[in-house]
Amino acid sequence: MNILFISDRQALPTFGGIERVICNLAKQFTADGHECFHAFFSLMDNKQMPNPLFKKELVLSGNLLDELEGLIVSNRIDFVINNCIVKGHIKSIMPALRMIKPHTPATKYCFLYHNSCVGAERLHCSYGFYLKRFLSKSWNKSDVLKDAMKAMVFDTFPHLVKLYFRKKYKRIPDNEPNLVLLSEHYKPNFANIAGLKTIPPRWHAIGNSLCFDIKEDVVLEAKEKILLLVARMEEDHKRISKALEIWGVVQKKAPDVAQGWSFVIVGNGKDKPIYEDMVKKGHIPNVTFAGWQDPLSFYLKASIFIMVSITEGFPMTLMEAKQCGCVPIVYDSFGSLHDVVEDGIDGFIVRNNDKDAYVNHLVSLMQNDALRNKMAQNGIVLAQKFSVDKVAREWYAYYESL
Repeated sequence: MNILFISDRQALPTFGGIERVICNLAKQFTADGHECFHAFFSLMDNKQMPNPLFKKELVLSGNLLDELEGLIVSNRIDFVINNCIVKGHIKSIMPALRMIKPHTPATKYCFLYHNSCVGAERLHCSYGFYLKRFLSKSWNKSDVLKDAMKAMVFDTFPHLVKLYFRKKYKRIPDNEPNLVLLSEHYKPNFANIAGLKTIPPRWHAIGNSLCFDIKEDVVLEAKEKILLLVARMEEDHKRISKALEIWGVVQKKAPDVAQGWSFVIVGNGKDKPIYEDMVKKGHIPNVTFAGWQDPLSFYLKASIFIMVSITEGFPMTLMEAKQCGCVPIVYDSFGSLHDVVEDGIDGFIVRNNDKDAYVNHLVSLMQNDALRNKMAQNGIVLAQKFSVDKVAREWYAYYESL
């Protein structure tokens, strides 16, 4: 089978969630004897970096119809998986593929939506954080003002915002009825936002897979007293300020328990200077900003994984943490969380924004080695249901069903 991935950016295994998903699937598809191709709109760092996972890579320019039809026909593509999420790309690529379909009757198509099916009215900072961005040297002041004004519009005119997102979401099933979401939990969300009364029967759900190929057993005895957060420094989605607040409360509420523990944040982004300033001015001890690095060694050393995002699609960091015996504590703010974490078995799911409950669960894990090790072992075992070979088989079954 010849499989074509289409996405916004070039797929490199070390960059971005969607890009890592594409590389992971392509690697498994290739190992299973298939050939993979990739068409995308932009290169990383404006440099062509051929990815050996793909037989052919194509940078899309202006003439999408001719470029894509030529790629699909000349390479006898059997299956097209469209991964674009940038609004402008969705608006251009989906009509082009719809026009190509009648000329490629042997090819099957689907759209893989990588987000969690919430409107962007949920995806903005507190107004106090916008002020911090405005005063920060890492942000363009006009961009901050635009974002803050947009947030005010979302808060002030929710009905208009709902209509805007209904048009945006409905565009996808109107152009591609074969919609793949990351979780069954997202089907009613997507249908509701798109203004659909029922869930179309051709919608399907396939989650992401594990990326790390860990050959040796995780040694729980080698774990250190480290809380870990792996994320880009972006408050709108990741809410890292809340994680810092929680860690600060733990330090004050249970200083004896917190002694010897540290909080390590792996990732980078424009909000990093603001978080560093919060730590400094708030006198929050034992926080390390590790910058952007390969997180595997951090997962293997850390004991507890922190996630406070306002939303996620199907969080690979959460699965990776479990795979490495790093016990997660997560705010209940997105549906696919319940596919990944079994509350009380391999981690804790905390009511969204309940800081006191989050602190209590965190303290209990920090001070109870037996509980932590039991949950870690459960997580290692249960994470295997997301192995890439199992997820690939889901894709093959889905292809046959089309």
